[in-house]
Amino acid sequence: MDSEHINAIIRQTPLTTGRIIHPFDLPNLTAKSMDVLFPAIPENSVRHRHAVIFGGMESGKTTLYNALAALALKRYGANRVNLIAVRQISDGLDKIDNKLVQIMFIDDAVRNANSRKAMSQADDIADFYEVRHIYKRVADRKNGIVITLWAAQRFKSLDIVFRSAHVMIFKSVPADPSDQLFISKQIGVKAYGELARITRRIYEDAEDSAKSDSIVHLPFSARTGTFYHRPAPVELLNFDDSPPLFDADKPFLFDVGRVLAEYEKKREWRKAARAYYLYTYEKMTQAAITNDPKVRTEQSSVSKLIRQMKGELSRLAGRAYEIYTAERLTAAGYDVKLGGRVSEPDVIAKMGNVHKVYSCKCLDYDKKTTISAAEFRPELQYALANNARLVLAIHNLHDATDKYLEYDATDFPKLITLKP
Repeated sequence: MDSEHINAIIRQTPLTTGRIIHPFDLPNLTAKSMDVLFPAIPENSVRHRHAVIFGGMESGKTTLYNALAALALKRYGANRVNLIAVRQISDGLDKIDNKLVQIMFIDDAVRNANSRKAMSQADDIADFYEVRHIYKRVADRKNGIVITLWAAQRFKSLDIVFRSAHVMIFKSVPADPSDQLFISKQIGVKAYGELARITRRIYEDAEDSAKSDSIVHLPFSARTGTFYHRPAPVELLNFDDSPPLFDADKPFLFDVGRVLAEYEKKREWRKAARAYYLYTYEKMTQAAITNDPKVRTEQSSVSKLIRQMKGELSRLAGRAYEIYTAERLTAAGYDVKLGGRVSEPDVIAKMGNVHKVYSCKCLDYDKKTTISAAEFRPELQYALANNARLVLAIHNLHDATDKYLEYDATDFPKLITLKP
């Protein structure tokens, strides 16, 4: 590398002590961690994967739980996954069903798995070791996956049996010096320094977006790196035995107000969230919004801010709407596959000779609008290749109404016109 190139890099990147010691960034192990935690479904065996999440209060453990739940639904399909949210493993075992994938989220695990009370946790430890066989017996299956995830505030307070995991995710630096030393040895000095930076962003700078950042350690490959997640559009997990997320007999509801309140706390989104709120709910003109103390920008920028927030709401609500649609179809007796990855259909539903593919969109429109056929390309391609009917499920965030438009894929229009 020539000196000019080196100087250019130094000018762009502060030459910190950490970079002198190790000039390379930590590897991004997000995808690798997901592959370890969510393996392929085996044909003739039951796999058990285990993860632990450590972090202080408000570090984003529950947010990460919900993000992992959403990723699991996307990877395996909603009809194959049983999401179990409990306070202790014994309660979770009682909720195992016959689905191929059982994912048990155990929150505030220290409360029920303290290392100082190991003898009193003998039954839980035995159940943990036998979880694959318990699943086989309860589900009456020879194949499947059982995934257990534990969240705790203190590392060493969790029994060593439960903290010995395939994936270890650290959300913040602990306050206890003995925990600090233990974790530093576990993940290494450089990773610990990055974890400390994340912790400062969360607690000292009150930067909510930092809760999406973590450090992950994969013990069996002795690798440590960064882990990133996007918050789930809705809360998928209930730890208090409250009603299920979606009632298939009730209309889809997306709490825009809650999302706006959360986004007004985020530095990079607060102006957009505020402008959208004032324009949509307070019915203020864009000219008037420019003078709002929390916006204060040019009128040309207000329109852009509102469009940005509309797009983000559509993205967040869209994923929730995909899950809702899958739940409705499952309740109606369809065999459902929930997709949603890039270039993948949102929802595929089969029942007997009926074969449909759904494209789920959440839009915000108060006047006639058009959508190009290109927006439905994954579903259209699937419908043509598999002789399936194409259904457009459109939810309007403006008035909370739904439209279901069914098409023969061979005669699909180039433009779809929607009216409120």
